Formats: sequence, C-alpha cells, structure tokens
Amino acid sequence: MLNNYCNLACPYCFIPKNSERINITDENMRTFIFFLKKSGIRQLRMLGGEPLLHPHFEKYVRAAINDPFFESILIFTNATILSHTLADSIVSPKTEFLINLNHPDVIGQEVFITTLNNISVLRDVFHAKRLPVKIRLGLNIFTPDFDFEYIIKASVGLSIYGIRFSLTVPVTVGEIITQQQYRKFIPRLMQFLDACYENQIFARIDCNNIPPCLYAEDQMRNLIALSNHDVCNKQRCFMPMDVTPGLDVTRCFPFFETCKTNITYFDNANELVKYFALNIDAATFEKPTFAECSDCSLYLKKKCQGGCLSYKFRKSA
Repeated sequence: MLNNYCNLACPYCFIPKNSERINITDENMRTFIFFLKKSGIRQLRMLGGEPLLHPHFEKYVRAAINDPFFESILIFTNATILSHTLADSIVSPKTEFLINLNHPDVIGQEVFITTLNNISVLRDVFHAKRLPVKIRLGLNIFTPDFDFEYIIKASVGLSIYGIRFSLTVPVTVGEIITQQQYRKFIPRLMQFLDACYENQIFARIDCNNIPPCLYAEDQMRNLIALSNHDVCNKQRCFMPMDVTPGLDVTRCFPFFETCKTNITYFDNANELVKYFALNIDAATFEKPTFAECSDCSLYLKKKCQGGCLSYKFRKSA
C-alpha cells in the first residue's frame, strides 16, 4: 500500500474515512523492495488507497521498470486521475493494471465517463508501444442485486476481455455473514457469469468465493458448463499479505485488527508465510465457518474452507 487515502468514497471501502493520510516514505519503500529481493519475489504490486495520489508514484514505477530484478509490476488503481503523460511514462512490457470500475451511480456519471476515457487512453498507449494490453477491470460486489451490465458494456467497448470480481468483505469485528446472506448473491452472480460467457469475457474470482454447497443443483451444472471463470476451482484463498505504508503486514486486510506484524521482524516472505500459517491458517479446518460445514465432505477433505477465512475468526473475536 503506497498510501491509505483515495479520491473516491466507495461504500464498501475497508479504510476508515477518518484515517490520517499516510504515504509510504522513500526509506520504507527501499526497505520493502529489499525485502522482496531477499524473498525472490519478482512481481511488485502497488495499491492504496489510490496509489496514483502518492507524490512519488511515477518515480517508484520507473525505478521498478528499470530494475532488472522485477519481471512485472501490477498497479491497482481506479484510473480516475490517470493522464496520457503518466500512462506513456509507466506503460512498459513489465506493467499491468487492475482497474476498479464502479457503477456510475456509485462514483457519479462524470467521474465514470472520465474513467472510461482514461482507460481508453491507457489501452491506446499499450497499442502505440506495440505491447499486449495488460489491463483487467475490477468489479466489487457489495449488494445482492448488483448491476453488472455497465461493466460488461465497458469491457466490450474497450476490447478488454477480463474482469476480476469479488464479494466485498466487511472488516469490522462482529460483522458476520451467514449462509443465507451468501445465497442472496447467487442468482445475480449466475446472470453475471452468463453475460461474461456470452461476451467471451474471462471472469476471475479474487476473494470471498461462495461455498459450492450453497448453489442449487441446476446452478452448479451451469457453473460447470461455463468455461470462462474459475469459481468452481477456487474454494481456498491464497495468502496475498497486505503491507501498509508503515510496513505493518497482515495475511489480508480483514485480519488487520486481529493479527498483524511488521516485515522488519522477518528475514523474508517465507518466514512471514509460516507466521500467518501458524497463527491463522492452521485453524482453517479446525473451526468450520458455518455449523453445516462440520460434516461436509469438501470441508473434511480440505477442498473448501467455507467462504472467507475472516468470518470464522470474527465469530470468536
């Protein structure tokens, strides 16, 4: 996380609105880069807040582009302030973008149009440099009746045939989801995946996958038939490890209030993985997310963790 603030105010955002605005310092950035190199991690991921608001954002990206150690640089952005000059400076064979595209009702029609124009400019810079267009759109789902037509239309119109989607995770201790709440998302999610299939868009689930037992039999058959998503095969989450500007780190942001440490306490990322595996993941299959998981064969065979890991830990917080 280059910073902890943003120019938007999305209703599902995990960062408290009254947070003090913090940017990563050059010294902490050097420490973080050194940590990645010691760990042999050749992809640099930059997010926020909104990372483009960091005063040294362009400098950090250019340094990574010119550093032969890094093979790729993944930038998470809302693209609302992405200019042609900046795009031309940071687009390279190494850079790729995940652009969070909210509905115009959430960010306003004017901002939405500006964002589409900026994404179009970014795509054209890739084309001008004769590079593959490494852009995916991001859809954050926070209501069961979510509208997805706008992002399908944008994807086709921009010729960007990849959407990363996620059910947003509440990060306040005590805010628990139930199986019934999960089920409410399924009908609209099935329609979204059908629309992606019809428009040849690959839909990648990022976080908080719905447990397969909650789908009706016909819905599951439809999921299996669709070939443009990874919903069926992603029932356990990986460990992204979010690092703040102050170099505090947690397994993922929903655990920040309950289990965090600092990268300076560890020699490399493997040590961090072991730390979170011991303190969080070891209990993944010891305490079911829902009572119904207790005798589920997928859960007992450790093929499904029962939805978001943070939910089961919040129940005992």
